[in-house]
Amino acid sequence: MKAEILPQLYNRWFVLMFLATILFSADCCIAQAPAAGRTMETMTVIGQDLEPAFTARILKENPLHGARITIQDFRTYPAQIAVPAGALETSLELLPNHNMLGRVSGIFTLRVNGQYVRQMRATALVEAYLPVVCAAAPLEKGHVISQADLSVAEFPVSRLPNSIVLDLGKAVGMSLKYSVRQGQPLSEAILAPPKLVKKGGVVTIVAQSATISVSAPGEARQDGAKDELIKVKNLMSQREIVARVLNENTVMAVF
Repeated sequence: MKAEILPQLYNRWFVLMFLATILFSADCCIAQAPAAGRTMETMTVIGQDLEPAFTARILKENPLHGARITIQDFRTYPAQIAVPAGALETSLELLPNHNMLGRVSGIFTLRVNGQYVRQMRATALVEAYLPVVCAAAPLEKGHVISQADLSVAEFPVSRLPNSIVLDLGKAVGMSLKYSVRQGQPLSEAILAPPKLVKKGGVVTIVAQSATISVSAPGEARQDGAKDELIKVKNLMSQREIVARVLNENTVMAVF
């Protein structure tokens, strides 16, 4: 009886050891099914592929209408990332930048099958170019600008003052507060109405009320532009008064 049982036990032990060797051998790989509802598949989002969306948003949001916009040195951080495979959706939020120039940044939010997965920071150098009014030749201080004195050239907005002149009509007829070099963009800060009345010049002083108007010859004691208040000497009374410049020959007494 014992002699019959021992071979059977030995056979069973041998089979179990053989199966254990197969199951736990380092040389054997057994594929396992993924857990229900999960997938091991991924896809790679390349940052450079997001550049068209970034560019379109910058062009839409830039406040400088009519300017030529350039967008360079686009980068994302990280440069690429792996996300679960599926239908990819992206949205972009630009970070605050008052004029959308210089280094502009934004955050891309990535969703797969409608579910949030990651974010990527994006940056680019943005510049805008506008045609601005420039001096066609060197011009001296006090020069009254004519159409022939001006030219138009394209300049990067980030290097220009806020009061830059974009319309030729705003510069023609104005006087320069300072000398300018050829090709220099003009700003409203260096322009002033021309002096119609020159110091020492003879003018007519006009004084008016609701019922009467009188005039007298006078001598300008200061240079004066249109509507500017200057001191004038009444040549009849020898008194000095304050008057408003009406034109190159006439001033209006101010009481």
